Order: sequence, then structure tokens, then C-alpha cells
Amino acid sequence: MENLNDILFTQGDYQDKYAEINRISTDELLSISENTIKEIVSRCAGESQTLWIEKRVGNDWNSLIENVSVNNGKLYVSIYVQGAKTDTSQSERFSTFFQSGEYVSNNNRLWETIRYNERQKAEAMRSILLECIYRLHNDEAKRRQLVAKLSHYTIINPVKNHFYRKLDLWHNQLSKYSSRGSVVKNNGYHHAEKQLQDYIDKNAYNLLGKTTEELQKIYTNVFQDAYDEFDKNFDFDKMFSACS
Repeated sequence: MENLNDILFTQGDYQDKYAEINRISTDELLSISENTIKEIVSRCAGESQTLWIEKRVGNDWNSLIENVSVNNGKLYVSIYVQGAKTDTSQSERFSTFFQSGEYVSNNNRLWETIRYNERQKAEAMRSILLECIYRLHNDEAKRRQLVAKLSHYTIINPVKNHFYRKLDLWHNQLSKYSSRGSVVKNNGYHHAEKQLQDYIDKNAYNLLGKTTEELQKIYTNVFQDAYDEFDKNFDFDKMFSACS
């Protein structure tokens, strides 16, 4: 099995990740550590710390694995149990459920015995991994759509155009069209463009709900700060000596 963290948490095609998870063997699935599943819950479940599984699997008889959760630092598996006339859910420590051998538990409320052999436990583990990549893929797709919306030319172009005109005016008035001034103007502008896009990418969810006017004000400040930082730290003599 490839590094599981690479499969789950790095960017890549959803279908490729789905296929990789489905290729993992029973033995490999049962060797996945509790810490790895805690990391999945942390990344995918948010503040609830409960990862509900959409495509649940079970023991082909009277139960399904419905979620995994972290409570006071301990990892639990929630097992849905179907009785003759009613149903219920019971919680089991992750380490107990996935320990070597068959899992057997008696639900006294329903007078039902729950059994999971190693193949069924492995498929329960696979369902957790598949839920992880499904959620991360959907979250990433939604985030990219939001970033594209926040970066739309009707919002971002007025900021960049206004700043570029201000640079022209500033350089002309102060007679700063020296060699250094021209280099800083062009390179600083492109640096600020990249910094602004990085800012939008990292803060997309925090920017959600802002008006166009509010976004333009925020973007202007980010653009100005990035340009000023470039101007302050730019070493023209060092660049010139490297090119000569």
C-alpha cells in the first residue's frame, strides 16, 4: 500500500484516489492505526468530531457501521443494530472493534448478537477512508469555486488597475523612473498580484459574505502591503551584479 496520508490528504484526482482505496487489501486495511483515523476525523468532521459515513457497510445481517468519533481523545465506532421490532445504536472503542479476530458483542436491549469477521471489519475501515476522500474532494471543489468567485475580474481588476495607475502617477511625480524604480514598479506589481491571489486562496471562507466594496477595500490593502514589502526588501544592486 502506498503512503496512506499521500492518498488521503494530498491533491489529486478523486477517481484515482477512490480506485487506490478500493485496491487496499484486507490485511492492509486492518493494520491502519488509530492515530490515522483520528486525523481523518479531525480533518473531515469539523468541530463535531464525528464522521458520519454516507455509504455505510455492515456485517451482512443485523448491523451497520454508521460513524467514527473522537471523545476526550478516545476513538469510538458507532454500530447501528437492527432488531426484530426496533433498532438502536451502540458505541464501541475503536481499538476493541478492530482488534485481531472476530468482533462479537451482545446487545442486551435488543437481545441481538453482533458479529463482524475480519473481512467485514476491513470493509468498515474502507468505508471510513472512502468517506474521507469524498468529503475532502467535495470541500476542495467548493473551495475552488469560492476562490474563483472571489477572484472574478469584476472584483479584482478595478483594484489592480487603480493601483497600477497610482504607481504611474507616483513614479512620474517623484521622477523615480530610475533603473531601480522601473524594476520595482513592474516586479513589485507582479509580486503583489501573486500575494493577493494567495491571500484569497488561503482566506476564502473568511471572505465569504463580504460585499464587493468590502472585498475591494481588503484587496487594496493586501496589494499595497505586498508591494511595499517588495519595495522595502528589494536589493537592486544585488540583482544588477548577478546579471552582469
